[in-house]
Amino acid sequence: MKMRQWLITGLLAAAFPVQGELLKPIELTDAQLEQLRGRFVMPGRIISFGVIMSSTWQAANGQVLGGQVSMQMQQGMAMPVFNVSLSSNGGRGSLAAGSGQVIGGSGLGQVQGVSQSARSAGDFNVTHNGVNIDVRESSQLGRQPHGSTTLDTSVRTSSLGEVRVEPAGGGVQMSIQAAGQGSSMQRIGGGSLIQSADIISSRNNVENLTQLNVVMSDGGPSVNGLNSAMPLVRPGM
Repeated sequence: MKMRQWLITGLLAAAFPVQGELLKPIELTDAQLEQLRGRFVMPGRIISFGVIMSSTWQAANGQVLGGQVSMQMQQGMAMPVFNVSLSSNGGRGSLAAGSGQVIGGSGLGQVQGVSQSARSAGDFNVTHNGVNIDVRESSQLGRQPHGSTTLDTSVRTSSLGEVRVEPAGGGVQMSIQAAGQGSSMQRIGGGSLIQSADIISSRNNVENLTQLNVVMSDGGPSVNGLNSAMPLVRPGM
């Protein structure tokens, strides 16, 4: 798991702040280098980096509230581009507010690295926090991405509650406030990836997913003529 966390943290550090500063080398301690098993990647080999975050909340009456935000950065682009999509399936009647209480956990939002939490004070709830990393090599860039070069706050409301996408902590945050049912959040950037779900009622289905997409130049030399490679990580490491 440590190997996976170091890889994700390294990608986050390269991707943000949102406004796209130049990549800077990061000095690692001996202990960190031990975890990398001699494998590394120079910033010059990363020709494309993308993040896709999606969150959904399905309540007991079948009502769904959710959204997706994507960020894409390619070699030759001065700024990353963003695309936001928020959705709900309309009103399906009011829901009774849950009576459960989720207490504490404020420190989960201050983690450097990866933090995933799912806390439920109700019955028959289903939650899932997931992170997937796709690392590929290619000799050419894909199609130029289109979108906005600024990330503005986007909000959608329904009788279930509110889903919001906004800049936060040097990165991107997506959150859902389900009225009387609980809340979920995921944030990426500033060296951390945080996913959480707090449920205070019953029969909810909550999901937070993040996909990191990295494309490296195919066999190109890096700094000082060294050929380097990204650590390959499989789920569960």
